[in-house]
Amino acid sequence: MDPRLAQLLQMTSLYGTLAKFYEHSDPEKHIYFYKKHVQYELQLVQMYWSLYGHSHSHGHGHGHGHGQQEESYSWDEHYQGYQDHQGYQGYQG
Repeated sequence: MDPRLAQLLQMTSLYGTLAKFYEHSDPEKHIYFYKKHVQYELQLVQMYWSLYGHSHSHGHGHGHGHGQQEESYSWDEHYQGYQDHQGYQGYQG
């Protein structure tokens, strides 16, 4: 994974976790961290598509046949890599 993408992913996750933590106990902190989360999330998505996007920046196939399938595969491949990196084992409820 590109180190810039990894850094943005880490910051997005950090601020999302902090926002969730303060959601019901401190509304001001929740809003502060949520805004930071959204800021990094936007940067993450933009960086992802600049690195791994194909001819279109938002991943919509628009009926081009195999192009949509390739992008779907690309997304699945990177998402699975992220899960593996994070030790994700699914919902354990």
